[in-house]
Amino acid sequence: MTGSGGRPPARFLLAVTDAGGTVSPALSLATELVQRGHQVRVLADPTIETSARSAGCTFSPWHEAPHFNSRGEQTALVAALEADKPYRAFRAVRDYAGKAMSSRFARDVISTVRTFPANAILADPLLGILIGAQATRRPTAVLVAQTYVRPTPGLPLLGTEWSP
Repeated sequence: MTGSGGRPPARFLLAVTDAGGTVSPALSLATELVQRGHQVRVLADPTIETSARSAGCTFSPWHEAPHFNSRGEQTALVAALEADKPYRAFRAVRDYAGKAMSSRFARDVISTVRTFPANAILADPLLGILIGAQATRRPTAVLVAQTYVRPTPGLPLLGTEWSP
């Protein structure tokens, strides 16, 4: 089997979390890579497994990193983030992706690359995922399926609601 352009297929690790609508764009990229003859392993929350396998990818769940086992758990985090209680939102983010969790995400990325020697990593922009990717010394592309975050004249700084 060859990848695109007659080259040998590449092996990609797609490390994503099931939060904020980033999964569909990431799996669209994975589907395209699979269709071009490449291998893609998705490292993600168990809630993504069925979609990842439907895209033609293999799947590994987060083991050490915090993760969602159900839509109910995910909904509870989103509700905490959207509540008008800043401390509750801060605590939810800290407990899911804060400094203490970074090493757990990093270890999962590193251990997955040991069992699936990827040529490159496609990563959500969570710090722990990026630290793990860097530790593997594999080329890494950060997937930011978000609103344009670069400061832009005439637009408020993302998330601030300040007038431009």
